[in-house]
Amino acid sequence: MEICSVCRKPQNQCACTPETKAKWEHQMELYREHEKERIQYVFRNQPDEIPKRMEMLKRRPTYEQCHCFDIDDDIWPIIELLWQKGYGTRYCCAGHAERKMYSMYIMFDLPYFFDFTTEDFGEGWSYTRTKHQALYFSVTSRLMRQLKKTGEDPGEYLEKQRRKLFDFVKKLPQAQVVSASLRLPGTSAGGKIIKIQEENHHDNKK
Repeated sequence: MEICSVCRKPQNQCACTPETKAKWEHQMELYREHEKERIQYVFRNQPDEIPKRMEMLKRRPTYEQCHCFDIDDDIWPIIELLWQKGYGTRYCCAGHAERKMYSMYIMFDLPYFFDFTTEDFGEGWSYTRTKHQALYFSVTSRLMRQLKKTGEDPGEYLEKQRRKLFDFVKKLPQAQVVSASLRLPGTSAGGKIIKIQEENHHDNKK
């Protein structure tokens, strides 16, 4: 799905005025014409992307002259709701069962507070907080063996996990930025999201 880079709405729902679009065009012209000013127009929230994008721009001068960016259709409703609640995102992927890519992720721009005990995520979920702040799901080899035993299609299982993630996001409060070193409820020291029953078991042992 193509999302407008300015108003952050699907292209067929773009709310930008002609004046806004003209201003954006002017920014893109400056971006292409002035080497030293280009960096400020390159993915403001993605500084790690700057070197790669600058190199691509040299090879193809019109690379960054666009009003939109792509988001996988299957994850767009989740991203849209996160934005509405104040959570900034960088990259995301919904997974691609047709290519046997049974994984998905959402990378965030800041260390937000999440309570992962509000949803029973289970096997394959993790939240990394080292180099990036990112929520991941992947059908692990152990999980794949379990699915083969039960006869469940991994693509359908991935879709179930997307619905579970959507339910989780619906319950989220407005975004709250916290220390990146804060241990988030429902996670292990390594970032694995603990099953609710496992969390209760650990609490009972204390």
